Amino acid sequence: EYCCRLYRNSYTVVKTNRIIITHSLGNGFVRVSPLFQKTFIQHSALRHYYIVRNLLEVRRLYPEHKKYYSRQLRKRLKRCLLYDSDQKWTKIKYMYWGWRDYKKRIFGKINH
Repeated sequence: EYCCRLYRNSYTVVKTNRIIITHSLGNGFVRVSPLFQKTFIQHSALRHYYIVRNLLEVRRLYPEHKKYYSRQLRKRLKRCLLYDSDQKWTKIKYMYWGWRDYKKRIFGKINH
């Protein structure tokens, strides 16, 4: 969202690979199949709620990036359905609540 605001206000965003940040987003895990090995981050159901709700809002605010954010939402749902073993249906329920609250224009702290 921050980069979208910068672009909209004619700023240039510079990407660098020389910055190091220590930050924890969730629990990483690896899924292995005969075709691939992929690392994923497992988020809590509550974090899925906020991610979905806020991605939808950013998609609405920046329609020029709608395709990107729509793809991110589809990937998040697909990963949860295919690879998430921890509380899969609870996470999907929270993702639905995020979509529902976005549609109702309910923001702020979750009230469920």
